[in-house]
Amino acid sequence: MKNRLYEEFPELRYLTDEELKQLCKNARLSRDDARIAILRLTDRRSYADIGAKVNRDRSGVSKRLRKTIVPELKKHIA
Repeated sequence: MKNRLYEEFPELRYLTDEELKQLCKNARLSRDDARIAILRLTDRRSYADIGAKVNRDRSGVSKRLRKTIVPELKKHIA
């Protein structure tokens, strides 16, 4: 079974969970954005679960990840 996360963000497919966590810490993300990134990219939580943890709705988390967080992470990939 393919990991759907890699289909969603193919540019991050070669990074380990530890590398992703370090990338989230090094990128210029807000505390909530870093938490969203770690919960989705390393813990593989659903958008609804993440939204409940950061007091946002599911679609807001998804849009934030796609339009703000992942582009910022991509800037820091070596």
